[in-house]
Amino acid sequence: MEEWVNSIAWSNVFTLMLAVLAVVAAVLACAMLAKSLDRALREERRGTREGDDEPLGVTVERSSS
Repeated sequence: MEEWVNSIAWSNVFTLMLAVLAVVAAVLACAMLAKSLDRALREERRGTREGDDEPLGVTVERSSS
């Protein structure tokens, strides 16, 4: 009887650890996604400020004059 109780207890601990690990993985994935989106938005804002949509020749002429 005692072995049966111990096996249930270890099973619950294992399930709890898996659940905690899944939550940590989800939080890390969300943090990485947020960081990636933030970086992309910063680059996009910086690019639109510099006139990224103009042809390369126009940008070179402006910077050389």
